[in-house]
Amino acid sequence: MALVFCDGFDHLGKWEDDSTLGYTADNQLFYKWEHGWDQGEPEITHRASTQRRPAMNSNPIGHLVCNSLYYPAWIYRHFNEAHYDTLIFGFAFLGRPGFNQPNSPIITFYDYDGNVIVNVYPIDGNGRVKVSVVEGVSVDYYYLNDIVTYYSAINITQENTWYHFDCKIVFNKTTGGSIQARINETDVINQTGIRTYNASGDSLGNMSFTQVKVEKQLHNTFYMDDFYVLDGEGTVANDLIGDVRVDTIYPDAPGNYTNFDPTPSSNANWENVVPLYFDRYVWPNHYLLREYYYSGVGINFATYNEAEGTIRDSYNLESLSALDKPVYGIQTNSTFRKTDAGKKQVEQFIRVSATDYDSGRVIDVPDWSKVYTYPVTVNPFTTNAWTESEINALESGIKIVT
Repeated sequence: MALVFCDGFDHLGKWEDDSTLGYTADNQLFYKWEHGWDQGEPEITHRASTQRRPAMNSNPIGHLVCNSLYYPAWIYRHFNEAHYDTLIFGFAFLGRPGFNQPNSPIITFYDYDGNVIVNVYPIDGNGRVKVSVVEGVSVDYYYLNDIVTYYSAINITQENTWYHFDCKIVFNKTTGGSIQARINETDVINQTGIRTYNASGDSLGNMSFTQVKVEKQLHNTFYMDDFYVLDGEGTVANDLIGDVRVDTIYPDAPGNYTNFDPTPSSNANWENVVPLYFDRYVWPNHYLLREYYYSGVGINFATYNEAEGTIRDSYNLESLSALDKPVYGIQTNSTFRKTDAGKKQVEQFIRVSATDYDSGRVIDVPDWSKVYTYPVTVNPFTTNAWTESEINALESGIKIVT
């Protein structure tokens, strides 16, 4: 597998004093991310001055920003697997005036035990790109770890300008490590023959990344879009891929399986798995996603599908807008919650060319709602890269295992 995670920041779910999510806090939860926290005002905008490109389905593009310079905000994601030796990631980025703090990383990657292994600074007061890694040196059976920062030349980036950042890091605790960082597909950092070791080592003995945080620290403001993470494995999308777009399509018709019971029963099964989101064009001058503006944003717990027994439910999806470009992978996103006693297990699957392909990851459903992702880099039926027509014909579904 090469694709680990992607997000176009196209949609927000939220927890706002919602005990069904297991949290009671004045926070905004970015859909597809596990945790979020803010003391400022996260924003999704469609203003021409900050929009990078039109998005699918007339939704505004997504990004993380904070209008207040003095409060932090972050969103956090843990990946499914526990071991990767190569990290490839990219995102579009726009720094706002005042984003000039040299010690405020935007992206941080962690190992299995939550130790920092990579920090990314796309822009500082000198217009530099910086990437920090943890370098470990073995001394008498112990590892001494230091965070070492590699810099681009000055004036590579500037405020109020969209550009694409992508980076490839190879983890190696001897001298086989490397960092390659690019702006608009041009190298700005290229460092080889270095140690890239995770802080203190994790409990599995891995030199790997398993968690990522997008973070707004004090005194900085920025926008992001089209974030993706690859692991460098497989034969497709196993190297730097440059600027991409991440589009989201929603169910629009029943699939081959309609075995779950919809609630309310007047709805079709596919209608219940389309996340409820607010039409942000109703109030074009209101960008702050706070309760008094967007009381309807988020997962609608009164509308859902439920089932018992080992059965499946699947959904056809909207068609993509014309791409005419390579497809580096797809990701299905599903929200699960268990309300009865005992253990409940589910598995995501896709249906391609009349064949079911289970994710291979059996999920113990929690008592609170959580979004799970199933990335698929190549078409499992053809074992080749996805085509637009193949994506438009596939179904996404859920299988109850126990």
